[in-house]
Amino acid sequence: MDRRFRWLPVVLGSLALILLPGAARSAPKDAAVNRIADDAINNDYLALHFNEAVKKLRGALVTCSANACSPQVRARLHRDLGVVLIAGLNRAGEGKKEFAEALKADPRVTLQKDLTTPAIEQAFQAARGGASAPSAPPAGAAQPSGGGDIIHTPASEQAVLTPLPIYVELPAGVSATKVLVMYKPFGTSDWQKLELRKLQDGYGGEIPCQAVGSTTGDLSYYIQANDAEGDVVALNGSRKSPNKVPIQNEIAGEAPHLPGRPAPAKCRDKADCPPGFPGCASGKRAKAWGASCEQDRECGEGLACKAGTCETGEKRDSGESSSGKPCETSSDCEAGEACSSAKTCEEKAGPRKKIWVSFNIQQDISFVPAQQDVCGSPTNVAPNAFTCFDQDGFLYNDYGIPQASDPEMGTGNEIKGGPRRSTLRLLFDFSYLLGKNFTIGARLGYVLGTQPDRPLAKFHGEARVAYWFGGDPFAKKSLRPYLAAMGGLAEVDDKFSVQVFETVSGYDPNPTLNVWRRGARTFAGGAAGVMIPTASNMGILAELKVQSFFPTSAFTFSPSLGYALGL
Repeated sequence: MDRRFRWLPVVLGSLALILLPGAARSAPKDAAVNRIADDAINNDYLALHFNEAVKKLRGALVTCSANACSPQVRARLHRDLGVVLIAGLNRAGEGKKEFAEALKADPRVTLQKDLTTPAIEQAFQAARGGASAPSAPPAGAAQPSGGGDIIHTPASEQAVLTPLPIYVELPAGVSATKVLVMYKPFGTSDWQKLELRKLQDGYGGEIPCQAVGSTTGDLSYYIQANDAEGDVVALNGSRKSPNKVPIQNEIAGEAPHLPGRPAPAKCRDKADCPPGFPGCASGKRAKAWGASCEQDRECGEGLACKAGTCETGEKRDSGESSSGKPCETSSDCEAGEACSSAKTCEEKAGPRKKIWVSFNIQQDISFVPAQQDVCGSPTNVAPNAFTCFDQDGFLYNDYGIPQASDPEMGTGNEIKGGPRRSTLRLLFDFSYLLGKNFTIGARLGYVLGTQPDRPLAKFHGEARVAYWFGGDPFAKKSLRPYLAAMGGLAEVDDKFSVQVFETVSGYDPNPTLNVWRRGARTFAGGAAGVMIPTASNMGILAELKVQSFFPTSAFTFSPSLGYALGL
């Protein structure tokens, strides 16, 4: 070659690198991202898993940020995403925007013939005409500052007066501290706000049934995710182009619901139950799933207040007698009520009574095992737990010896096992409230139905500790369930009529004896009960106690009923 033209190959090579960068080099993540795109289209999209395809493609776009991919690969991702949005999710406006981004990245990008439909072709050609000058964002609509759009499939329809579930997922690589739904019911001009809660892999919530309303029409909404600084990092829809769900009197097919949760229940129409009408709930708007609450009645139908949040579940019967009317100040409430932080009228929480006294009647039900030779025999001494008296009140064993029991001969001298009504106790209780939930106390009492020659058996002494359920059970007039443990000094006695056959001559050969079985002299047990208030400082006590006596063994179930007074 002529020495004058040795520079020509170098110049031509440099021009090729400048003018044809896609043919000369590729970015470091092109190969990995192309594999993701192939998987999203060939597996997810063609299998009709549209949301999964969108999620993968948006994640791939995040991977391609900071020039990690070539323009050709970024254009391919935007193009494929537009195809899925239009043909799979019927979101033509978003798909057109993706086509515009594809053409901006690489003006030579084309559609895949086997994936093209008339709608896709129309959107692509429209984007081609405006790709060089992207339109400005709608006035007043926030735009994502990073990552991609929020992944969300609107419900096809919803019934009137039924909460509308909203579930979204953020694209890969995007994080947010708050996800909000801005919604506008049909026929209104004001946008309202609902904050979604973390749910499975995304965020969920329900637009309240009263916002859905009883009128058919479209409910409009859009979704935005904000970071810790309050900046919008992702969107789905906008004020100018919101999602729309038709509200119908009746819907066909499966009702919309959040992942892993039942479909929300229909709410009562206000026209059927005006505020203040007898038997109706208060006129305050019921809260939707995920809203903060203090009481069950604040939540909508099918929801209950659990740990300060409206969750799916049955409402509890709190036993409270407050009106629950909506209020702004306590002057809006009935006498004895105050306006709570939830803006409902509640019974005033008075000072807790620390000292409680009660009078109780307790009936013991013994469980007695079968026993033979209860009054002894020529070969057996009477068991320690049994004492036998004749009809005149004398100790039978001081003069008589019965035959040994023999089931085949019917010689008696035995008792049959099973439950029996036993001793009756009249008990006075003194208890002291520790904090909000614990009481310690003692019960002293007189016992009826004991063995006649044992005066100490009529004494009952008991120490006990109880835990009362609820946030502050003694501050309001509400049901107060509790569990208790106790122990002390007491005796339980059971009386039987037993026929014996006498072996000593000169006495009645076939007497009927009064046989006493005793459990003594100490006991321990547990109980479950409830106080049913008749006023803030008094109420009916109902309790079921289980007791075990020793060293002479006995076991009882002991229901009791009493009346308590707080001092």
